[in-house]
Amino acid sequence: MGISISEQSKLLLYADDSTIIYSHRNPDIIRQKRGQELENCNKWLIDNKLSLHLGTTECILFGGKRKVKQFNNFDIDCSDHTLQSQESVKYLGHVLDNTLSGSSCVAGIIKNVNTRLKFFYRHSNVLDFDIRKTLCNSLIQCQFDYACSAWFNSFNKTLRNKLQVTQNKVVRFISPLPVFTPEGTIGLPSVRPSVRPSVCPSVRPSVSPSVSLSAKIWIL
Repeated sequence: MGISISEQSKLLLYADDSTIIYSHRNPDIIRQKRGQELENCNKWLIDNKLSLHLGTTECILFGGKRKVKQFNNFDIDCSDHTLQSQESVKYLGHVLDNTLSGSSCVAGIIKNVNTRLKFFYRHSNVLDFDIRKTLCNSLIQCQFDYACSAWFNSFNKTLRNKLQVTQNKVVRFISPLPVFTPEGTIGLPSVRPSVRPSVCPSVRPSVSPSVSLSAKIWIL
């Protein structure tokens, strides 16, 4: 027998990550339903000789900037424990902020890339072109490529430019040549600094505008 979840809620399971999603226009109803669903999950776990780690369980309220600001206190009570609402959460390696703007995701990517680049520059005197290219492809490019078809198209121009500037830094580290030639082409044809993914329109992800508010609870 599985976990008892109401028809209005969705339970997403992937490996050891479990997510409960509920959508409603009234945040008070969301808070009430989330508390009930979490209590049901906790009871099911106890009946099956398991336990819910409330210390690593997170909740977040998604919505527009104006609506999210109106509800700063979105804490959920469960088993004498209060889950504080988070402004951003990390799910399957991807950072989601409460407005789904992608700013937290971009900040995380840029931070990880800059950290690796600083380490490479400290040892650049022993790294030739081939080694630099291999290191960047294996340890840095994956930061841009991971789930890019899910998040890149939702970014605005400002966030895309930040990613482009960061990837240009990677190109400059690989090659001493300038990133752009006077004709506007890339200095090294073998290195592509563009972060725009090639996404088929049929699988292009989108966020439904009809959902005004939703809540997620992470059970780890």
